[in-house]
Amino acid sequence: MVEVLTDDLRAALYSCKSVLIKMQMLNDAPTSQRGFAEVPRGGNSDETQVPKGVRMGGDLTKRVDAAPSKQFSLYAHYLWRMRRAEKAQDVGELLKLAGCATRDYETYMHMRPSYHEKHEAAVTELLRDCRGQSAVEASWWLGTPVKWVRRQRVISGYDPENGEPRPRVDETTARIFALHEAGVSIRTIADEVHLSKSEVHRRLAA
Repeated sequence: MVEVLTDDLRAALYSCKSVLIKMQMLNDAPTSQRGFAEVPRGGNSDETQVPKGVRMGGDLTKRVDAAPSKQFSLYAHYLWRMRRAEKAQDVGELLKLAGCATRDYETYMHMRPSYHEKHEAAVTELLRDCRGQSAVEASWWLGTPVKWVRRQRVISGYDPENGEPRPRVDETTARIFALHEAGVSIRTIADEVHLSKSEVHRRLAA
């Protein structure tokens, strides 16, 4: 059966391949990554370019059900996801991946600030655009740690997992949630907010 590419799908694939080409050129030293043929044709198909400083200590072929970590290789991470979206002919996912890949590439190249440098803007984007998204998906979309997403949602009065607004809570309760999401123990939280441990448990369970 002959696969027919729609104009939208063709345009989405072009966007993805354009940013993949940029990612291949991040480092002059090629590193063999068997198991992932290059999407853009040209050059040695057995080699890809990996960002300087990226740890190369894993085997891409060990897990075929999940994308390689961005810490391993931005190129391999996005190539895996883009190939899956291409197979499903998911135009929306391809366009989202192209946007996220471009953002990560520009952040790596210092063409845009990291989320640490644009904290307020990142929080605004999280609360405005990621409502209803899981914490994991929102973190991937924004390029931030999952713990950061959950903490900012809690501090701002939103559910840490789906970003939906929570009933407004008082300042002490908000502080309890923020400390809890940051991994602080119940005993330490109780000392910090001058409440009993049982009261802290009650507020967290409410």
